[in-house]
Amino acid sequence: MTFSIVRIVIFIVCVVILSACTKNILSFIGKSDNWEVLYEIDNQNDCGKTGGYIKYVGHDSIPDRIAYSVHTLEGSTTLDENGVLTLLYSCSNVREDSAIKAIIEWDSKSETIELSTLG
Repeated sequence: MTFSIVRIVIFIVCVVILSACTKNILSFIGKSDNWEVLYEIDNQNDCGKTGGYIKYVGHDSIPDRIAYSVHTLEGSTTLDENGVLTLLYSCSNVREDSAIKAIIEWDSKSETIELSTLG
């Protein structure tokens, strides 16, 4: 009887430890002829921490400046020497079935990119 209780306690402790180690990160990605966008949300708590990047993959020279909007993030900035903008962290509650778009404007051009979950 005592052996069974010990096994149950050990099992419960293992489940708790393993569930604490799993991450609930949602990754949304989209690509066009000119841009690649990754938007990630870590839903570990009430405020899903977001991050990701926007990368220029076009054949022309890297734009001097872009304006962007990805879900709750938006701004106007320059890209690094590799054509990448690292998205700053913010707070968002996004589910796997959420419809997320990235809108990027540069050099009098604009693209809207639908992002889908990696899976």
